[in-house]
Amino acid sequence: MPVALLVALAVLSPSPDARPAPEGLLPPTRRATALLAGTPVTEERAVRPLWKGLEGERGLRAYRLVRECESRSPSPCAVMAGKYVRGAGVAKDEWIAAALLESACKVKENEGRDYKACSALGILLATGAGGLPRDLTWALELQRWACSSSETIGCAALGDLLLPAQPEPTKDAEVVALYRRGCDADYSAACNNLGWMLERGRGAARDLAQARALYERSCKAKLAVGCKNLGVVYAASTRPEELAEAARYLEPFCSAAEPATCSVLGSVEERRGERQRALAAYGRGCSAGHLRSCNNQGFLLGLSHTPEDEARALSLFERACDAGVGLACANAATLVAPDRARTFNARACALGVQGICEPQ
Repeated sequence: MPVALLVALAVLSPSPDARPAPEGLLPPTRRATALLAGTPVTEERAVRPLWKGLEGERGLRAYRLVRECESRSPSPCAVMAGKYVRGAGVAKDEWIAAALLESACKVKENEGRDYKACSALGILLATGAGGLPRDLTWALELQRWACSSSETIGCAALGDLLLPAQPEPTKDAEVVALYRRGCDADYSAACNNLGWMLERGRGAARDLAQARALYERSCKAKLAVGCKNLGVVYAASTRPEELAEAARYLEPFCSAAEPATCSVLGSVEERRGERQRALAAYGRGCSAGHLRSCNNQGFLLGLSHTPEDEARALSLFERACDAGVGLACANAATLVAPDRARTFNARACALGVQGICEPQ
């Protein structure tokens, strides 16, 4: 999967699933235009600093922090922001972090502008982290500005914002170019995301070999999602040595946090002939609520044809069937008496399983 991009100054690390996918390009706002033009952020210009969105003690703390860092040269605003995002020695507070990044992003005499801070602020605004009002318009403008200044992190983050939920050739090609620019600058998240695009043939010709190389590159840079994506690519292979690599890369991700990965890992272990490892992987996924893993674990247990395993399999099939997994209903029908089998098959039919419906 593509990941929401990470900022090099380690300001934040948003969830991969938090990447927004706006339907189209968004126009610049008055606030963004004023900030990016270097205009002082003042009430007189009807531009409200982010710290003013906070009340009470938090608002006062944010105000004092911004004033303090703006009075020092070079400004430590971006470094201070990183501490508030990570909760390093202070209470975690993304809103205060955003206020500090907003200050760092402004042009300062003899310092210029911190474009990494602009990009980091854009990511916080795009994700709405910590209750911060989500502002895709401003986020997009910030990333465009950072990218136009040759800040490759901004280019890669801009690709994130522009990536449409469904394939659109023109926009996809622009996103690929942005990710490629970030990857060429050794930004591992951009390499991973470029691989994701090439694996699916979005914005460029489908190239599995190049996608795998990009995942491997991001994995070597210790980007976890790159390692997982590399494992998924290896999982599509039929070569024993590549299936072994798939198992190695996927094993750390088979957990309660990512139970769907357990199903992929289980399938890999099955094809390697590792029945117990496959059952264990499916079991971990099922325990974490991934119902297809429950179905797959049941199917593998049922192949033993022992009464004990078939009873366990039926229990797993029923659980998945009750939750709407049609194939599990069909599988349950193979382990029960004809009357119950008809009921399970009817449920499988209603859930769209092909070839199971009785003639009308």
